[in-house]
Amino acid sequence: MAELGTIHIMPIGVDVGHVKTAIREPRYWPIRKIYLIHSPDNSKDKLEQIAKKLQKDLQKTGNIVVLKKLSATGAFEMNSILDEITKIEREEHGDDATPLSDIVVNVTGGTNMMAVASLWAASSLKLDAYY
Repeated sequence: MAELGTIHIMPIGVDVGHVKTAIREPRYWPIRKIYLIHSPDNSKDKLEQIAKKLQKDLQKTGNIVVLKKLSATGAFEMNSILDEITKIEREEHGDDATPLSDIVVNVTGGTNMMAVASLWAASSLKLDAYY
């Protein structure tokens, strides 16, 4: 029997306000797990540190939060993001050809390419997407 609740996949960048807004949306409650897709730290932005802080903040509210780090250029590469979202879907559903509609993809955060790739991945995997 599948666990109840939704799995949220959320690309993030410097601004993470959309994540906190999204988890307050009752349409996708209860939340079972949150995946945050992020870039590594660079000289300008400490993106991995932002992701780790957000993870800790969300875990304090009882959420299971998993970080998925892209390569240094991954946030600007369509295939990198598509591959990561596909891997998450496979981790959660395995080879089940008809999984429950329990995964939702937030297309709000990160780079423009992350948003486009997230929408594309959601569509191709038949997952719900929201902004």
